[in-house]
Amino acid sequence: MNEAEIVLIPDIHGRTFWKDAVKGRENNPIIFCGDYMDPYDDECIGYNKAKENFKEIIEFANSRYNVTLLLGNHDCHYLCGIEHCSRYDFFHVPEIRKVFKSYKGTFKIATERTIDGKRFIFSHAGLSRTQFNNHELLFRGIDWDKINVVDWVNNAWEVKDGHFISILDDISFRRGGFDNLGSVIWADILDHYVDGKGKNLFGDYQIFGHTQLVKDPIIFDKFACVDCRRAFILNDKGKICELDGKEIELTKEGK
Repeated sequence: MNEAEIVLIPDIHGRTFWKDAVKGRENNPIIFCGDYMDPYDDECIGYNKAKENFKEIIEFANSRYNVTLLLGNHDCHYLCGIEHCSRYDFFHVPEIRKVFKSYKGTFKIATERTIDGKRFIFSHAGLSRTQFNNHELLFRGIDWDKINVVDWVNNAWEVKDGHFISILDDISFRRGGFDNLGSVIWADILDHYVDGKGKNLFGDYQIFGHTQLVKDPIIFDKFACVDCRRAFILNDKGKICELDGKEIELTKEGK
């Protein structure tokens, strides 16, 4: 396997599919898209198994130089009290929070890679200019085209910038909230599709999870959602593939 290819691990929620995905690919860049805890009831995983799986992921990430752990909404609510999501584990909160905080430097809001001359940005739910433009009074004077927005959001998270933390709570009506567009940890895939079919997303292309698809990823011209309970490969041409290397075609509605 080409060691320049990236292993994409979408939402975990206690699942262990990541273990098979990284076997034989330990030297490849590996990106986890967040949401490590809060398993779905119908999958019968249980919180104790999810908790142990989460610890294994952290141990794996900290034993290697090439693993990136991104934060999702089901992670941030343990870290800083952001809007409790469904299946929030009230019973194990102190222990889960302790694990997160012990390794807080391990986690990022977003990361990026340059592939075949294009800038690919990875996050839990997508990073859009519109998210910041909806709060222009908070971020007035910032020219988002002149700064590295990935570095900015990661630094803002690390120092707990109050303005940035506050907009992480943005949830659109498509997810039961009251905002026009969800945040980088909350945006539904439909938020980005309605918002100019992804034209307002930063970078040349974005890959994220969050919107549960179960069977197949949605791959559009400007972005892709890969939350399908299995891992994928991003090859050195910037194409999303199954683990066997087979390229996945563009979703029909995405053109």
